[in-house]
Amino acid sequence: SWGVEDLTVIAVCRLALPDGVGIRPHWRRLGPAMCQVSLAFGASEWLIPADDPVDPAHLAEGVGMEFG
Repeated sequence: SWGVEDLTVIAVCRLALPDGVGIRPHWRRLGPAMCQVSLAFGASEWLIPADDPVDPAHLAEGVGMEFG
């Protein structure tokens, strides 16, 4: 898949599913940058693998969100 498709799927899931359902992009398949952008398309949270060295607070701050 490519980025626009992935973000479209996230946006459609947010529109089609009830509010209580969490939308989490796949961290390893999409990567941190695409997961960061996915918040603007309706993703509700990240599930970051324990061995990933990325700083989630920095990524969230980059898109105007708060981590934690």
